[in-house]
Amino acid sequence: MRDLHWWVKANWGHDLNPDQLRCMETICTIRAAHNLPLARLGLSRKPAIEVHPFYIAVTLFSVDLATFDGSELTRLVRSAHANRVRVGIHPALLMCKLRNDESITFEVGPGDDLDRWVARDWWPQAALRIQANHRQEHGNQFERHPGMEALA
Repeated sequence: MRDLHWWVKANWGHDLNPDQLRCMETICTIRAAHNLPLARLGLSRKPAIEVHPFYIAVTLFSVDLATFDGSELTRLVRSAHANRVRVGIHPALLMCKLRNDESITFEVGPGDDLDRWVARDWWPQAALRIQANHRQEHGNQFERHPGMEALA
């Protein structure tokens, strides 16, 4: 876990607290942090990772989550219970365009006008947004998460 904290700080510029680190560790059961197919957003090509006090979210290109062959989904669920992290998997839409032989990508929100993008020669790219919220053992429905014993 210490290596993951160092890697995230060195490569993404985020200093994670222990709860955020649990969230990132859970997400990284899909693939190691350096192998996550993160979308790169805007002209700066910044990785699509959001670090908030209560959650971490990443937007990924080309991810296949399965329960058997590959088993990324199984590993994600087991890790979520082991780390007491609520994981949400949501569809995301990215708009892409080539400019000077470089790809530029922006994440499109639910209220965005897609005609505005299409009219300017952007093409859509499907993606997945994975959000991990740290929780605790006890509390109300929005504060707790069942541990591994719930899977038995």
